This record gives sequence, C-alpha cells and structure tokens, in this order.
Amino acid sequence: SAPLTIGLGFGMAALTEYIQTFVPGRYGCWDDVWLDFSGYISSTILVFIFLAIVYTIIRFKNKKNSKVKHR
Repeated sequence: SAPLTIGLGFGMAALTEYIQTFVPGRYGCWDDVWLDFSGYISSTILVFIFLAIVYTIIRFKNKKNSKVKHR
C-alpha cells in the first residue's frame, strides 16, 4: 500500500507540472514536482498520525469498557 501511495503522489505531482507546460507563459519544473510531492507526503503522514491517535483512543476505551462489564 505504501509504494502505491508514494507512486500515485509523485505521479500526480509530475502530471500537474506536465499539464502546466501546455499553458502559455507557464512551464513545468522538477523543483515544483518535489515541492508538491513533499506537501503530499507531509499531509499523508499527518493524516496517518491523526488516525493512529483516534484508533488508539477508541481501542483504549473499548478495552476499558470490556473490563468494567466483566466484573
């Protein structure tokens, strides 16, 4: 899953820069591809951290509730 996510993120960044070459007065640049890709990776990591925190909280609550019910 991770290689697919990374590949799609890089591909999208490269595609948007390639599309810009067809707009008069604009050009594609590899620096912009890397900048777009780093933003994509950063946001992906932040979403992953957020989901991991939510999952941990839900799991902790369920574990705590199951101990209370068994007493």
